[in-house]
Amino acid sequence: MKQPYPGGPERVLEPGQSEKEEEEEAMSSSLEFMDEEAMLNMPNLLTEMAQGMLMSPPRMTDPAPENHEEDSLWSYR
Repeated sequence: MKQPYPGGPERVLEPGQSEKEEEEEAMSSSLEFMDEEAMLNMPNLLTEMAQGMLMSPPRMTDPAPENHEEDSLWSYR
């Protein structure tokens, strides 16, 4: 019985399976490639993020009638 990596779980050989076959199986399962860019559609995501930065911010509405220009944060009335 060999461990695929130090500290990993022990693997039991199947009947008729050699240690070499077991090592090849462990290596092939650890070398699988997953294309994260394709999975997350990364090129389009980056393009959409860049386009979002070019958008102008939403317009501010006119101040409400209860807000007066003469009011100040620093007036102590």
